[in-house]
Amino acid sequence: MYTILLTTVLFPAVTGFLLDSFGLGSAVPTVSQLDVNKYLGRWFQMYASQSVYATFERKAVCVTADYTMSTDGSGHINVLNSERLSEAKGDLKVIHGYATPSKDVGKLTVHLETVGFNAPYWVMKLGPSTFGPDNKYQYALVSDNLKATLFVLARDPVVFKRDYEAEVMQFLKSEGFTSIINKPNADALSRKNVEDDRCSHLREGKTDATCQECLETGHDWDNFRTEVDDIGNLSKGEVSIHGLFDSIRTVTRSQTKDTPSSKVNVSNWFTGYTSKEIEALQREDTDLGRLHEWKDTGSCPTRDQVVQYSPAIRKYWLSFNNIVPVEGVLYQKRVHSTGTSSLQILVPKVLRQEVITMCHDHIFGAHMGVSKTIEKLKSQFHWYCMGIDVKSHIKHCPVCNRFKKSKKPRASLQNYIVGHPMDRIALDVIGPLPKTKRSNQYILVIGDHFTRWMEAYPLLNQQAEHVAEKLVHEFIGRFGIPLEIHTDQGRNFESDLFKEICNLLEIKKTRSTPYRPSSNGLIEKFNQTLEKMLRSFINNNKTNWDQFVGLLLAAYRSTPHPATGFTPNFLMFGREVYLPNHILFPLPKHESLSVGEYASNLHNRMEEVFKTARESLQLTAERQKKDYDTRLVENQFTVGSLVYKSNTFYRKLDAPLSGPYVVMEILSPVVYKIRNQKKTEIIHHDRLKTILYTTTQVGYTKSRAPLSQK
Repeated sequence: MYTILLTTVLFPAVTGFLLDSFGLGSAVPTVSQLDVNKYLGRWFQMYASQSVYATFERKAVCVTADYTMSTDGSGHINVLNSERLSEAKGDLKVIHGYATPSKDVGKLTVHLETVGFNAPYWVMKLGPSTFGPDNKYQYALVSDNLKATLFVLARDPVVFKRDYEAEVMQFLKSEGFTSIINKPNADALSRKNVEDDRCSHLREGKTDATCQECLETGHDWDNFRTEVDDIGNLSKGEVSIHGLFDSIRTVTRSQTKDTPSSKVNVSNWFTGYTSKEIEALQREDTDLGRLHEWKDTGSCPTRDQVVQYSPAIRKYWLSFNNIVPVEGVLYQKRVHSTGTSSLQILVPKVLRQEVITMCHDHIFGAHMGVSKTIEKLKSQFHWYCMGIDVKSHIKHCPVCNRFKKSKKPRASLQNYIVGHPMDRIALDVIGPLPKTKRSNQYILVIGDHFTRWMEAYPLLNQQAEHVAEKLVHEFIGRFGIPLEIHTDQGRNFESDLFKEICNLLEIKKTRSTPYRPSSNGLIEKFNQTLEKMLRSFINNNKTNWDQFVGLLLAAYRSTPHPATGFTPNFLMFGREVYLPNHILFPLPKHESLSVGEYASNLHNRMEEVFKTARESLQLTAERQKKDYDTRLVENQFTVGSLVYKSNTFYRKLDAPLSGPYVVMEILSPVVYKIRNQKKTEIIHHDRLKTILYTTTQVGYTKSRAPLSQK
C-alpha cells in the first residue's frame, strides 16, 4: 500500500497532479481563487500543515471513503477538519485535513449562529477533489454548534435558506453534538488570527536585506528545505513523488525571540553559575573564604582563635560540623523537625541580593511577606543575618510599597478643649432616612463642645439654603453666635452661602479631613446615640421618626454627661428643667429669693460649675488620649517627602494606594498638604504612607528648591 500526501488547500496544484494520476479528476480551485493569503495565517502558508493522507492499494483502486467532518467558526475564519476513516484490512486510519473559505463569499453571509456550517458548504464547492467525481461520498458532520447539529437532524428549513439546504444536505449525515474538548482540532484552527502581520516587503512578494523579518523568514525557509527535500515550484506542479513519500518532520521556528513582560521579573541566576563558579565566589568572600581554608586543611580553630574574626565567621564556626563541601561548594546541613535533613547553599555576599530578588520579586516569589520569603530562602540558601537583609529588601521594594498596605498608620490623638458655652459648635447631617408623612428625610444635628448641648432639626432635604436657615433662625436665634463652627466637607457646608454667613457673623469655620469622621467625633458619636433612641419608639414603617426627635433630645439633655459630670441643661441654663418625674415626685421648694440675690447666687454657682466642668473635660481628654496613644503607628513626614495616599474606595484588583505625592506643607501635627501633577489635597496622617525607595518619579514638575528652603 502507498501513502500519498494530498495538500487540498495550500498546494492545489499538487493535489490536481496526484488526483489525475489516480483517475480522480482535477477540478481543484487554484490559489488565486481561494485567496489563501487572505484567510490563513503566515505559518500555515509557509509550512504545509494542511494535508490529507489517502491510502491506496497497488492496483490503484481507491478504498471506499467515509469522512467525518468537524467544523468550527470564529470571527476570523471557518475551519473544516476532515477525518478519513478507512477500514482496509481491519486497520482504522484517522487522518486530518484542513480547509477554510472566506466568511462573506456568496451564500456564506449568514448569522453568526450558523457560521459553523460555512465550512461544509465551501468544501462541497471543492468538487471531485473532496467528494469524488460523482459526489457519491458523504461526510458525517460533528460540530460544537448545537443549533447546527439539530438542524441536520431535524432538516429544519427555517434556519437556512432553501438553496443552501438543498446543496449541502445531500452530502451531510449528522453524528450529533460534541464538545470542543472532544473535537479540539477544528476549534483550535478557527482561533488562528488571519491578519497578515508580515512586513511590507513580504506582503508584496519581495525581500529586503536590511529587514530583520525578511532575514528570519529566509532562514526559516532554509531550515525547511533542509528538513523536507525535493521542494519545487508548487504553483507549477513541479513535484517529485519521492519527496512526498518521505516522512513529514516538524518544523519549528528557531529564531523566536520571546521578550518577557516588563512587569514580571525573570531571574535564572542559578542556571548561569556552575559549581566551580560558585566555589570561586565563596573563596573570594571574606567570611566564606575562611571556612574554605578550614575545610581544606581539615582543622577547626579553637574558641580563643575564632574570637578575632567577624560575627559571621563566629556564627559559621558554631555549626562547623554541619557545614559540608559538595563538589567544592560549601553547604550547611539543616535538620528538620521530622528528623530529615537538607542542604543549604552558603551564599556569598555578591550573590545575596540576587538570591533575594529571585525568591521575592520573581513571579514564583510573588512578593510575599517577610516570614514567607525567609522560609522560602531557608529551603535552599543560608547566610548570616539573612532575616535582616530580607526585611530591608521588602521594606524598600517598590511593588510592595505600591500595592501592599502595611500596618495601618495611627497618629497621636489631637484634643480640642474649650472652656465656655458656645466657644465651638459642630454640625452634621444624618440621612437620607425613610421619608415621613411630613416629607422629612434628613436631620441637621448641632452640638456645643463645652456643655454637650445637642439640637436636632428634621429637614426636607440637605441643601445649603435649608441648612443655613435652621442654623441662623433656630439655633443662633436662641443661643447666640458661636465663636467657631466645625463641619465635615459636605457640599452644603462648603457652599458659598454658608461661607458668606460665617463671614458676616465673624464665625471661624473649620472642617475635618476627607473620610475622617473621628475628626468630628462629638457629633458622630451623638448621631449613633440618636439613631438608637429613635429605633426604640418609631413604628414598623419608620415613617414617624420626626415626631420623637424633640422629646428624645429633652431626655438626652436632662441626663448628666460623663465628660462634664453635669447635664447639658444645667451647663447651658444654670438650672434643671422640670420633667414628668419631677411632677410625680416633687422635691422640697427652694427658699424664695429676690431677683438680685438669685442672679448673684446663680453667677457664683455657675462659675464653680464651669470650673468643675473644665477640669472634668481636661481629665476626660487626657484619659482618652492615653488610651488611644497606646496603639500608635506614626510616620514622620517633612516638607518634600514622597508619600502614597490610601484610596478609600477601590475595586478588587485595583491598587490600594495612589501616588506618589509630595508633601507641600505641614498644617498641623497630623494634617498635611500634598500635591501631585494634577491637584493639591489636604490629607490626614493616617491616610499617608512613606515611600522608602528612591526611584519613584513624581509628575509634579515644579522646582524642588522652594521645598527645601521652607
